[in-house]
Amino acid sequence: MAYVARRRNPLLTSFPHIFTWRRFGLRTICGGRLAFAPSASASQSDHETPVAGTKVLESLTEEFEIGSNKITLETGKIARFANGSVVLAMEETKVLSTVASAKGDSVRDFLPLTRGSSLITKRKQFAQGVIPNTFMRREGAPKERELLCGRLIDRPIRPLFPAGFYHEVQVTASVLSSDGKQDPDVMAANATSAALMLSDIPWGGPIGMIRIGRISGKFIVNPSMDELSLSDLNLVYACTKDKTLMIDVQAREISERDLETALRLAHPELNILSLNSDWRPGLVSRRRNICYLWFQRGHGKKIRDLTEAPIKAVFTDPSYGKFERGEALDKITQDVKRALEEECDEGSLKLLSKTVDTVRKEVCIKLIS
Repeated sequence: MAYVARRRNPLLTSFPHIFTWRRFGLRTICGGRLAFAPSASASQSDHETPVAGTKVLESLTEEFEIGSNKITLETGKIARFANGSVVLAMEETKVLSTVASAKGDSVRDFLPLTRGSSLITKRKQFAQGVIPNTFMRREGAPKERELLCGRLIDRPIRPLFPAGFYHEVQVTASVLSSDGKQDPDVMAANATSAALMLSDIPWGGPIGMIRIGRISGKFIVNPSMDELSLSDLNLVYACTKDKTLMIDVQAREISERDLETALRLAHPELNILSLNSDWRPGLVSRRRNICYLWFQRGHGKKIRDLTEAPIKAVFTDPSYGKFERGEALDKITQDVKRALEEECDEGSLKLLSKTVDTVRKEVCIKLIS
């Protein structure tokens, strides 16, 4: 085959240097995109001290140990627009937890911290360096494991929100990278606790969560995935400094004494509690001044005074059957609602159903005890 000499375009060879790609710092054109060539001045500017008046992102990194694992907490670099954000790392596994809350009040009588759309833990495929190979190339809906992890976070943090706080709260935990050794569910719960402590959302934390395993009679703190497959105990324990919030156990016929030993081991290991409450004062947001709906202007006391005596009379009357008692309680609620509508007391009407339900429970507890 005869050799064909390459021909150069005379326009490109005679083009002045000032109009070439390298003159502008551009290295090549590939796929329609321009790539910038590295320059010595750019690398030197990375190490220069910031000029006065330049905004520098303040970040904080803390390291500590739980068991034999080294854990790192970092905040201030990612998701700065959220109320609170923390990246928790254990070896090569990193979990980002962000917390956001609505500022406006809405007509509701519950805390909208729900699983699925509001509290979700995503283990995306990019965390393992994999690109989805489906036709749509999307992650899709949360899997069962991700929903269960969301419940694991929801159960310990929900009771610590103050009564009457009904603002919409969104907690999102995303796995940034995974080495396949550590299960990120416990890491996500601890990162969420730290993010809530950094935010301006009123919350009674911090909490700590830990996993205890047992292999050949020896307890292991935060076991790896391989160790957990050999363990006859999978204990997930969440607590505050002085109270237990959640115990989730999966075991293979261990004795009650061994389970008690594991519980006594779990609480002292949670050094993350003291760390979460000792963040740098400059990074902790000022708690939001919220007028809690439950205690607003004494509306709850007004409804309580109108309903407590009639509800107690219904519960103590032996002539009522099950259905008759329910109809009598509904009639009390409707009578109070009618009285509040005549007074045009909109604040008390918002709290009516919640307050009546609370009064019913309190009356029943007093009668039983």
